[in-house]
Amino acid sequence: MTDAALARCSNVARTYGSGRGAVVALHRASCAIAPGDRIAIIGPSGSGKSTLLHLISGLDTPTTGTVTWPAIGPRDALRPGPVALVLQGPSLLPPLNVLENVALPLLLQGVKLEEANTRAVAALARLDLAELGDQLPEELSGGQAQRVSIARAISPRPRLLLADEPTGQLDQATAATIAETLVAVADEIGAALVVATHDLTVADHLDQVWSMRDGRLTSPSSAGGDDRREESCPA
Repeated sequence: MTDAALARCSNVARTYGSGRGAVVALHRASCAIAPGDRIAIIGPSGSGKSTLLHLISGLDTPTTGTVTWPAIGPRDALRPGPVALVLQGPSLLPPLNVLENVALPLLLQGVKLEEANTRAVAALARLDLAELGDQLPEELSGGQAQRVSIARAISPRPRLLLADEPTGQLDQATAATIAETLVAVADEIGAALVVATHDLTVADHLDQVWSMRDGRLTSPSSAGGDDRREESCPA
């Protein structure tokens, strides 16, 4: 039977350093992300959310265990393209204007400049940012910069969209807008969405909630429910 999971973690752990100075950031987590999933990973700072997201994105490798992308392919096929990651902090390249930043992943895919610019304009338009194409990152507000980062992430039309604390540096109203935007664009491009956040109001925009504490992943639950018991997350 073909495994349809976009990403699958099997007993993955991540330790930084060695000996007495070793820090275990993630303890033997197992989980899977299917097409159409809308998942929030909640937990305080330092709980392991970013570590897990970086492993799922292929930016990092586990110390033990395995991460696979059954419906996508090997790790070197993930980016730019099928898997995209929106970071918490500023991630736009300062020398490039907004349009150039959004077109960049397409150019890295080998898309010709004219087509890359056309698709970048379309991605910006999806987020009501078309008029900002000529501006530099330093000219943007925090909310605008984060929306441009989302536009850049979706320009290759990924199958799996990951966001690491995308509202962590924003006010509550802007954070709610970003959360709504992430869900809307994921719906539009048909991508699964996973958002790491410490903000429960952001998590409420998603269908499933996974919890993390002290590097341990606990079971999914309904985003609107009160039952968030700590159990093993199903693989």
